[in-house]
Amino acid sequence: MTQENESSVRKTEAQASEARESQAQQPQEKKSEERTFTQADVSKIAANEKREGRQSVLRELGIDDLDELKSIVEDYRAAQEMTQTELEKYQKQVEALTPRAEKAERYESALTNILEREREGLPEYIIQLLDRMDPAEQLEYIAEHRDLLKPEGRASLGRGSSPGEESREVSPEAFRRMSYEERVALYKKNPELYRELSAAT
Repeated sequence: MTQENESSVRKTEAQASEARESQAQQPQEKKSEERTFTQADVSKIAANEKREGRQSVLRELGIDDLDELKSIVEDYRAAQEMTQTELEKYQKQVEALTPRAEKAERYESALTNILEREREGLPEYIIQLLDRMDPAEQLEYIAEHRDLLKPEGRASLGRGSSPGEESREVSPEAFRRMSYEERVALYKKNPELYRELSAAT
């Protein structure tokens, strides 16, 4: 039985030895089957992966190629620069106009003060007429018709309307220079005088 054991052990050892040799040969075979890459191969593979990645992103954005994307970016930058240029232009205009606006406000305030002084003492019907005009037109009107708007000139508009008033006539020349509104005011105040002056002109 010892021989049988020995023979069995030898057989097992032989099988184990064959298995070891077989395993030792397999990695060498696998090693010989595996491909080795040079640095150029690796660079080429990386470049292809990079290009594929770009193409994938471009497709997702709905862009055909990289040149189209560059064109879109350039157009966007040009639009941004134009917008910035326009914004700067408007800011400069605002800076230039600010002192003018302040000056205009001062002039308007002075004009309003002068106008208030000029309107003092004028009859209500003249005030109503002036209220339909802007401040500059009111001052022009007052300057143009100053002789009629003076107390003695205003008295002539009401000639004979009530006892005790001054009785100074409006000359036909002054009547011809009157605006439509002034003539209406004269007609309401003194219809008789209005008819006389209308007939004379």
